Amino acid sequence: MKDSLLKYIGCPYCLRELACYPSRPSGSAAAADPEIQEGVLACPECRRFFPIIDLLPELLPDGLRDWKRDLARFEAWEGLIPAGDFPGLLEKARAIAGAPLPGGDRGLGYKRAEIGIESKISDPDFFGPGYSSPFNPHNTEFSMHLIRRFGNVLPLLDVKRGDVVLDVGAGYAWTTEWLTKMGIAAIGIDICRTYLEIGVRRMGRALPHLVIGDIEHLPLQSGCLDAVLCFDAFHHIPDRPRTMGQFVRALGPSGRIAMAEPGGSHEFIEVSQDVMDKYGILEKGLDLDDVFSYCRGLDVALPEQHFVLKIGGRERGQNLSRAFVQSHSQVDCKYFTIRKGPDGAASIPGRVLAGKRIKARIKSRLRKLYFDWLS
Repeated sequence: MKDSLLKYIGCPYCLRELACYPSRPSGSAAAADPEIQEGVLACPECRRFFPIIDLLPELLPDGLRDWKRDLARFEAWEGLIPAGDFPGLLEKARAIAGAPLPGGDRGLGYKRAEIGIESKISDPDFFGPGYSSPFNPHNTEFSMHLIRRFGNVLPLLDVKRGDVVLDVGAGYAWTTEWLTKMGIAAIGIDICRTYLEIGVRRMGRALPHLVIGDIEHLPLQSGCLDAVLCFDAFHHIPDRPRTMGQFVRALGPSGRIAMAEPGGSHEFIEVSQDVMDKYGILEKGLDLDDVFSYCRGLDVALPEQHFVLKIGGRERGQNLSRAFVQSHSQVDCKYFTIRKGPDGAASIPGRVLAGKRIKARIKSRLRKLYFDWLS
């Protein structure tokens, strides 16, 4: 974990800034942005502690933590924290660890399935692509698919050098890595340590900001982000209105959310059902009316959908109807943007806008399409 990450992360419960007590720094302490290999993060408000293990801070809510491991580490590291800083921290941790799990989180099963994915894998090559991601020499077409999809969503982020971008469900973190190499302050977050650890091994010392956390309890300070990227990740999230609210809270004024996600029929295709049955991971796509419902009551402008079309030269000049757009789409996912701002949510009624207003919004966006003209 880079020391500069402390500017952005916060307690997943009270959002307060966290105090950091390194156990094992990595590299030179005199470096401009020193790394912390292991240590403790402590919240001054709710007096919870969170571990930093192998460069990765874990900021999970209580019901998703490995308390046996965390308590053992904290007991070994207890001397790191001066006695007067957080009295009773260990005692409170033991009390929290012994408390019953909250019953209000309906997505606990899905989340635990993602956290424990490694225990369900029997194929020794399952995680192999993560060591070269997004490049997979054994699946050239899928590599091209990933890069093309990233290239399509990148302009929708509308960010510049130095902007802070949250990369949701970062997985192997290649998208976080690429954003960082562009000069963007990217923060990759994922609920599963296994994927991020593989990303760390792939990237070596040139790591972006990476966090293990639950998006529904986003461990970031309010107003610290310029943009949020959901790249093939939002369709795994159980409580989407809550998550969207977390994004809006963490975004600064006029911040933007860009999404590249599968459509509403995603959960019904065979491969998705196989994943849900075998691994217990949620696979539920989304359409524009779904996005509207997730944004209801939030301080955002009306969501917009973007299209990438492949149009032959002889078709130039034709009317861009809904049927034409659907039949000429060049991508297998859906692109959405949501802008934080004052002209939005209050105007989104309680009933999901699945009718004229959504159709009007789609029609207006057709003036801003990406085209691939064929001769």
